[in-house]
Amino acid sequence: MAEQKQQREQMRFDPANRPKYRRPLADIQADLRKGIPDNILKTKTIKSNNIPYVPWHKVVDILDWFAPGWTQEIRSINGSGTQTIVVIRLTIPAEEGDFHREAAGIEDDEVSGYGDTSSNASAQALRRAAAMFGLGKYLYDVKK
Repeated sequence: MAEQKQQREQMRFDPANRPKYRRPLADIQADLRKGIPDNILKTKTIKSNNIPYVPWHKVVDILDWFAPGWTQEIRSINGSGTQTIVVIRLTIPAEEGDFHREAAGIEDDEVSGYGDTSSNASAQALRRAAAMFGLGKYLYDVKK
């Protein structure tokens, strides 16, 4: 994965060139597909693997920067066995119109770390919906 990061153009947060509202979707997605600076990424250990991820509040910052005017809507919150499932819709306004992606986040009812089941599932759903627009999608290409 380190090789991918070196080859990937990094996101730039240059105030002099802040992206405008309602740009072409292709331009927004090109920006979201860029490498995320290392100081934004966090890691968590799952089954002895260190998995990089973008914290939800940094997803918000990145969307605010590259896709101004974005919104999210909670579409459903359900329980299934011992899990909470939250589905959100992420909407990005582009020059061609508004574009939506929906994703689910799932959290066990017994939270083993920080937060609560619904907020953790919501954060996961937001990250996944943003990845559908390209944000940090390359992080899912982890070699096993």
